[in-house]
Amino acid sequence: MIIAESIRVEVYKYNYAAHSYDLVTTLTESSIISAGGKRQCCADGTFEIGGVYAATFSMQAKIPGMTTFQVRGAKLRVRSKYGTESAWHNMGTFWVTDATRVGEIFSVNAQDSVGWLDTSSYNDTSSSAVSGVGKVLADTKSGVGLGIDSYALNDGESGGDGLYRGWLETLTDCTNTFIQSQTGVKKMLHWHWQPPGYDSTKTYTRAQLQDLSRWYCNSRIYTEINGKWTPTVYRTPFYLYGAESSTETGTGASDSDTPRDFYRYLAELAFGFVYARPEDGDLVLGQFGHHSYGTVSIGMSEIEYDSCEVADYTLQALKTLARVELEDNNSTWSSFTMTNPDYSTAAFQRFIIESNPFLDGFAKKHVFQQGFDLKTIAHAMWIARYPSAAGDQYSVRPFSCTVHSTKRFQLGQKIKLSYRDFHETTAKSYDSIITAIEWTFRGGTKLSCGGEDSRVMADCIRSSKGDKVRKEARNRCRALEKRVQKLGG
Repeated sequence: MIIAESIRVEVYKYNYAAHSYDLVTTLTESSIISAGGKRQCCADGTFEIGGVYAATFSMQAKIPGMTTFQVRGAKLRVRSKYGTESAWHNMGTFWVTDATRVGEIFSVNAQDSVGWLDTSSYNDTSSSAVSGVGKVLADTKSGVGLGIDSYALNDGESGGDGLYRGWLETLTDCTNTFIQSQTGVKKMLHWHWQPPGYDSTKTYTRAQLQDLSRWYCNSRIYTEINGKWTPTVYRTPFYLYGAESSTETGTGASDSDTPRDFYRYLAELAFGFVYARPEDGDLVLGQFGHHSYGTVSIGMSEIEYDSCEVADYTLQALKTLARVELEDNNSTWSSFTMTNPDYSTAAFQRFIIESNPFLDGFAKKHVFQQGFDLKTIAHAMWIARYPSAAGDQYSVRPFSCTVHSTKRFQLGQKIKLSYRDFHETTAKSYDSIITAIEWTFRGGTKLSCGGEDSRVMADCIRSSKGDKVRKEARNRCRALEKRVQKLGG
């Protein structure tokens, strides 16, 4: 089978007078020698929550009439089309981070809009003082409790525009001010708040909109009713701790000058990941295995020979844990643990959220001041990993394969593999999700789901170095703090 594929890369430069990007040139396969890119929602070889990774794109192409200085920093809009498709498919929007030239042939590396999240808040010219991202957010919202993501209301409750803005959209607005202070570009980033299944052309009742807004973890307070943990109608309000006053130091997490850290804090509370949509470059909150992505099926005829490996185990959650330790010695934690884990067919993971300023703020307000506990957080995490709705349930099985197909793939999407190994006589069916997508123009797409086997010694060695340093530093700081307190400090 021959798969015909075409490519188009539009090159833009920013027009500071008009405050818009102007099209400079459009490249096609006649001038593009090679091209490819990678998107991922987890670190290589792992399955994790809270991933905030920039997609990358690289190409070698003839770009006449442009210098290295003009190419470096340009915006690229990449599109691909298979012979069976009538319309171009957006592969992503990228900004060139590195470019080298030999004659008119350029070697280009680029990242999508997630790369802008490393812009320092110290660039902000709206304040006379150097401020971390937490301080900027605290000044913007002044101690207001917000949800993680935004959602629409049909009664204009949020000031007449029908939109309740959450932390992620507020954070994006602040990040835009940092970027503008560094580059002069206005509103570089856009937050895509609409949950899967939302149709902007339809009219929704309030109940329908609230139901749509529950698509991510910890969007609602959970409570135990007749032995079953159930979401209530109450939003989960998260407060930013450690940046609102000089008396709150927290863990120091809110002092970071990097917005990406705060996207990570919020993404892990949502048991998901943040990425840039290939369709339009907007930032969005992703979820693993959500039914809106559907399930993509891949058969033996689509898999490149000798490129597929599938683990003989799945990854399961052993525990979800939320832990809070404030500087005034207030501490609390809550967890949910699997009973009777079966190690014969699965490796087990622990999902722990700690040193998170938004979780700390929730605990200070609702646990230490109002007498609640963190059970809603830990149980919401567990339900996000093991949802009750059949369409949202997913399996995590590590795999890797190169696919030659005209199908399109999404991060977090469920996948069904039909594969027969060399020593097998019949194909077996495997269910998993996609955590990394590596596309090569006319070279197929490498799909994978990471996850190491925690039952082997290699996994213990692999995770020891950085974690041990961090834990040892924290333990020593705690011991020093107690000694100072005993001395009357």
